Amino acid sequence: MMSCECLDELCLTLGKGVLISCIAYSIYQLSCHIMEKRTIPKVMIRDKYVLITGCDFGFGESLARLLDSEGVHVFAACLTQKGADSLKKSCSSRLHTLCVDVTNSEQIQQALQDVNKSLPPGQGLWGIVSNAGILGNMGPAEWHNRDDYRKVLEVNTLGMIEVCSAFSRLVAMEQGRIVITASIISRCAVPCMAPYVTSKFAIAGFTEGFRREMNGWGVQVISIQPGAHKTNLIDKDIMRAGCRKVWDRQSQQTKDEYGENYYEKMLQSGIEVAYWTGCSSKQPVVNAYYRGLFSKHPKTVYTVGWDTWYVYLIPTFVLPSVVVDFMCVYILGLKPKGLKQDK
Repeated sequence: MMSCECLDELCLTLGKGVLISCIAYSIYQLSCHIMEKRTIPKVMIRDKYVLITGCDFGFGESLARLLDSEGVHVFAACLTQKGADSLKKSCSSRLHTLCVDVTNSEQIQQALQDVNKSLPPGQGLWGIVSNAGILGNMGPAEWHNRDDYRKVLEVNTLGMIEVCSAFSRLVAMEQGRIVITASIISRCAVPCMAPYVTSKFAIAGFTEGFRREMNGWGVQVISIQPGAHKTNLIDKDIMRAGCRKVWDRQSQQTKDEYGENYYEKMLQSGIEVAYWTGCSSKQPVVNAYYRGLFSKHPKTVYTVGWDTWYVYLIPTFVLPSVVVDFMCVYILGLKPKGLKQDK
């Protein structure tokens, strides 16, 4: 049996080990933070070529303008010709616009050919920023059909994978960066957004594996995980219309079992939470894109937005899942009326 003296000595040794580990970890994190702030000299940035998807508006448009203003050669992929024309008018001749629907393989391959023709001989892409994405419609998982999931996955996940795969060899030529937009809810799922949540969890899994594969080519793959930001993605009118569309196609029995109050609460809480917590400025996310592209020692993951603390960190590391589940059901009011019993 261990004596009290031996037990005290063991506890002291363990305590010292924990303290040393905490100090070492803190020093490591501080050094990473300092190194991450150092960026590639601007004179070198002007020689870089970067492809950005989803440049019609939002983060992609803002990033394209920023990079163009700093002398970067930008390939801005827009969904519409209108978006491409608008961006082109406000930028320099260095910026090349491409019309690319990321769900269309032929358009992706055509964009690859156009980029190859525009690049100087023997030069590749320094970076890809996969930014194109859609929110999809709100509603419980059982309200959605296969097409609802397919529509969101085609843009957010499969389109991103195809773009990154098609252009990855050009990035490998420069040993550059691939920056992929995920979401903080790829860490902690929220209810009543099943297609979007599914697409973002898939992105997180792909990005982690892809990062380890591309390391062998000298390419760094960076994940950007924003919280809610007030962009066109969370337009109130579009969210309401999409939610109503999903609700209207439900059977009368489903409507009776959930209740009109459930629908109203889900719509109200979803929109209000997004707008109450959402950041009104796009700049923090654009800054994260920029650091992912041009920091000398970028992070593998950038979480952006103050709401990431309570959407991810608190539910994941502080609160037990049973508490988080309770909050989603009862505090947000997501409690169905109950099953309708057939006689």
